[in-house]
Amino acid sequence: MLSKAAGILLLAYCVGVVGLVVLLRARERRLWRAVVAGALVAGPALLLGGWLLWRNWTLYGDPTAANQFVALAGGYRPYSLLQVAQDLDRVWLSFFAIFGWMNVQPPAWVHVAWNAIVLARCPWGRSWPGGPPGAGGGGGLGIQNGRAPLATRHPPPPLHS
Repeated sequence: MLSKAAGILLLAYCVGVVGLVVLLRARERRLWRAVVAGALVAGPALLLGGWLLWRNWTLYGDPTAANQFVALAGGYRPYSLLQVAQDLDRVWLSFFAIFGWMNVQPPAWVHVAWNAIVLARCPWGRSWPGGPPGAGGGGGLGIQNGRAPLATRHPPPPLHS
């Protein structure tokens, strides 16, 4: 959360998933349990990184301080779909170990390895053997025989044991 603004989105996603899982697994479906579980996930993250969000909000009027980066880049400019498509290669690389302002890069083999992992994990690709018991291969993502979980013909096992 302190290094990238996407950490805020990841935090919100984690809080939502944890709260939803707790809510769905609770026998009485009590909302307060989901709220407490979400707070247990968000609390430590906000204790560690909340000060930076508050600082940016009070100094720049934006918790992510993105408006300062836009100002450094020359302000808001309209982009065409072609310009966005031309930047997708750099965006893809930035998912896997590009730091700074796209100027700190790992060796080329790192990107080759990550691309191979992503392609191997795609639902249309072959799944890896192994994974947790009951996953039927797929390395823990629930991918079985190259199919995503929603494409399987059998219903998933119950959540509680």
